[in-house]
Amino acid sequence: MEYLSVPVVDDEKHKEVLSKTFNGKWPVLELQDGTCVSETLAIAKFFSDNKLNFYGPNPNHKAQIN
Repeated sequence: MEYLSVPVVDDEKHKEVLSKTFNGKWPVLELQDGTCVSETLAIAKFFSDNKLNFYGPNPNHKAQIN
């Protein structure tokens, strides 16, 4: 997984990254196929669906995170 650090003071890069989201908000996770996932909960659920358990290993933990 490649990470992109975007300094907020760089207005051009800031605009480029935010233009990839439907709501113009941080955080943004850009996947290898170019798909962008925004919002913390959506990103956590993405990683959960990929068996990484970042969103909790079972329904009880997932409910507590929500």
